[in-house]
Amino acid sequence: MRRASAAALALFTAVIAFTALLGCQTCPSDVPPIPAAPVYECEAGLPDAGGCPAFLTDGGGGAPTFPLGCRLLLPEQAGMCAGACCGPQVCTCSQLGVAGSAPTFSCPM
Repeated sequence: MRRASAAALALFTAVIAFTALLGCQTCPSDVPPIPAAPVYECEAGLPDAGGCPAFLTDGGGGAPTFPLGCRLLLPEQAGMCAGACCGPQVCTCSQLGVAGSAPTFSCPM
């Protein structure tokens, strides 16, 4: 079992290194840097304006809301990305397909 785990880890490490070599010697200009704090790419609305509450809040206590389609850049590397050119994790304010659910920021894995 350990031998298989070590082989899988070695393969994963090799794939990451190969991806980094092929991927980005110079990062594309459209890849934003990873911010130090969450960054909303839209203007906040009033708490009762509808849309998504501020990320990781329940919308209570007068928290601002953000309109559908608003993008949020998180201070972490995008999921499933390896190499020097990974941008931040990007979440989007969207209405999920569940009936009666409130809009929320959804982030791809």
